[in-house]
Amino acid sequence: MTSIPSNFADYRSFPTRRLAAALVKSVDAHVYECPAGKSCTIFSLWIAATHSGAVLVRVHHCRAGETPALPNALLYDSSIAAKTTTVYDAPIVLSPGDRIFLRADSADKLCVTLYGAEA
Repeated sequence: MTSIPSNFADYRSFPTRRLAAALVKSVDAHVYECPAGKSCTIFSLWIAATHSGAVLVRVHHCRAGETPALPNALLYDSSIAAKTTTVYDAPIVLSPGDRIFLRADSADKLCVTLYGAEA
């Protein structure tokens, strides 16, 4: 029988956790900002539609001082079907001051939750 090394539980010093959650507005609004002196990785972004119709969403990864624009879009007018959940599970690596902005074509019809780690 193989024994588990004593440091097995600490293979990652910064555990994945919920970093932010919000209702998506109809204007560009930042949902999460990487704190000063840290780096962050978002492992998954869950978008749940609470509306009876499809809703368009935009997700932007902006460096410190940038505003949401086409060059920094991760998702742009992606349709989220009624009463469904969409998971964006590609890692997003953030430096200090980087922000995640979201915008929907109608306010408060989508909720978003970001899971990741801060180091």
